[in-house]
Amino acid sequence: METFLKARFDLYQQGECLQLVQNVLQSCNNANAKQLKIDAAVAALTEISNNADAAYGGAALNSLTEEVIGLDFSRDEAVIGFKSVVSGFAKHFSPATKNAGKQLVASLNKYSRQIPRENLAIQTTILRNWYNDVTTNADFKAALVLLNIKDWADYINTQNEAFDAKYVQRSQIIGNNNQLNTVGDLLPQLQKSFRALLDEIAALTILDKGKGTYTALTNQINALILQYNTRAKNRLAANAAKKQAADNTNNSAKA
Repeated sequence: METFLKARFDLYQQGECLQLVQNVLQSCNNANAKQLKIDAAVAALTEISNNADAAYGGAALNSLTEEVIGLDFSRDEAVIGFKSVVSGFAKHFSPATKNAGKQLVASLNKYSRQIPRENLAIQTTILRNWYNDVTTNADFKAALVLLNIKDWADYINTQNEAFDAKYVQRSQIIGNNNQLNTVGDLLPQLQKSFRALLDEIAALTILDKGKGTYTALTNQINALILQYNTRAKNRLAANAAKKQAADNTNNSAKA
């Protein structure tokens, strides 16, 4: 059994490649890289990572990327939770409560049945329009009050607007960066050094003979890889679904 999950660099966006490496380096340093005897591999990866970050926009962009990812995750969770709750209310025994739940489910489905899977910019627009609907339409407003979840809708809007502000700020830095085209040249080196670090930890784990010295760090790194892989695969699936839907629409129009 392999010690580490395979990081799907082939599916990541450039910023995600850099951010995953930064997250893994932070985990290694927090675990005391020198004591774990991986400090040389960490130093080698850090140098390449710093060069790639500088080409991509530097520490400021790296920090913004992390904030954007965090805010996107936060709003996704909020939307998923909100829809789960109102879907439950849509099956309530009380006719009034059931109707309120159904109305709010419909308010979301009007735009998409899988809002968190939409691309980042489209999701931002969807949630902004949805919030406008539920705070201006009399029936939706009444449903929020009846179910006592107006604060949840407000939170979704707050997270969505915060995400948009950071996303725009990040895009401006990328747009102003004249060295962006050098990142692609550095990514193969970055991936090679990343794999070398993980291979070294895996080898040391074998030599550790079950003492568990590297278990916590290994689990942290695998959790990070899983998070980035899942996000990338969800994006790929969403894009494929949208393409299929567009193809079906085109085929129907031709029929």
